[in-house]
Amino acid sequence: MSGNVLYGKNSVTQDNWTGTTAGSSVISKIRADEPFAGNTIGVQSADAAFTAVLNCGGASFARDAIDTRIAGEGLNGNYTYTGSKGGTKGLIDTQTDVGGWPDYTATSAQMDRVRDSDGDGMPDWFETQFGLSNSNKNDGASMTLDKNGRYTNLEMYLHYLVRDIVAAQGEGADYRNL
Repeated sequence: MSGNVLYGKNSVTQDNWTGTTAGSSVISKIRADEPFAGNTIGVQSADAAFTAVLNCGGASFARDAIDTRIAGEGLNGNYTYTGSKGGTKGLIDTQTDVGGWPDYTATSAQMDRVRDSDGDGMPDWFETQFGLSNSNKNDGASMTLDKNGRYTNLEMYLHYLVRDIVAAQGEGADYRNL
């Protein structure tokens, strides 16, 4: 990708709003012509964002065959599967459209690492490390870990899981090196 052009779509690069399915009445309500003031989130070019997603995106800690396929389709501008209900090409309707759920296995040690004794969504090791209780099913919904009180403890755990990926996004990160 080069020249800040949406892969294969010069018309969308010229006017990004043509690449949405939103109607003009919706666009007029949500469109901003200037950046929002006070933006503290890192900003990167479209090229860099595209590369970061291709290199770091995925649904697990280890890139699996599905992540690899989807990243490749994004890079090549193609698709492998079509939805069974007549959906848009490349968007599946059910897991059977792609051959079913993949089989994943875990060792006893891996299962111990994710043990969640109280069922609040956070593993015991995280609760111990951050002073929570692995016998209190309600502390996942509490907001004790965020000093500003914006995020639940469960959200803080989810942020914690991706901290290395987030930190590396603007540094030419690659999924294989995180």
